Amino acid sequence: MFKRIKISLLNPSAIGQFIKDKVGYVFLYILFLSLFVSIPTIVKRSTTKTIDPVISQGVVNTLYTQKIEGKIVNAKASAQSIAPKSATSTVYVGFFTDDVIRAGIVFVFNEYTFDVYYAGIKVNSYSYEILGLEELTFNMTKTVDREKIIKALDFIYLDFKSITTTITSISAFIGSFISGMFIALLMTASYAFVTPKLNIRYRFILAAYSVSIYYLMNLFSVLYGLELLSFVGIVLAVVFMGRAFRKLILLTKIVQKEEKDE
Repeated sequence: MFKRIKISLLNPSAIGQFIKDKVGYVFLYILFLSLFVSIPTIVKRSTTKTIDPVISQGVVNTLYTQKIEGKIVNAKASAQSIAPKSATSTVYVGFFTDDVIRAGIVFVFNEYTFDVYYAGIKVNSYSYEILGLEELTFNMTKTVDREKIIKALDFIYLDFKSITTTITSISAFIGSFISGMFIALLMTASYAFVTPKLNIRYRFILAAYSVSIYYLMNLFSVLYGLELLSFVGIVLAVVFMGRAFRKLILLTKIVQKEEKDE
């Protein structure tokens, strides 16, 4: 497998030498690359002790922009009933409401508790004392209030860290596999119109090994936060596929010519 990785990255024109590989082995190859690229995400989620800043900042911004009239005094909240508002694409914040059916996480401020729902099911309930929210103004105009909310969300995150880490890790792996397979299948399909024509099995094998460079660029994208590298990886995969295809066709013609001369 490592020989295939080396050839695919450093000498893509030679990918054709693996044309006889079994399709099942090629699938395992892509699965391995998907897992390898997911490792940084898995490590990061396993070691972090704070909730994703996108979520915490989203909650703070939602409370601020909605200009919620209410506060918590002596660990007792008072505010009007408000249906959950979107803080991020998967996180919502509501007040004194039972309308919690959302495709994601819903945080609800109730009179004495801060409730957490997932897909409409209550997964936990926290007193304001435990979260350090005995005194809080919901409009988030004060820095101290914003800091309290973020610390409370970090506390909740640690309660669900094992679950969220598992879900995030699986999602990263599956997402990486699907993206790699999609690119490989797309290149396989596109080369159906290129002459001379190759059997679909051979086209898929060339494409699958050609996406190795996409996975490498995707790894750098995750490590350095440069999303553009993923796009560069796609372009390079297309280029590598072209080089592998042309070299394979050339070698095939040479062999056919030698057999004909004999």
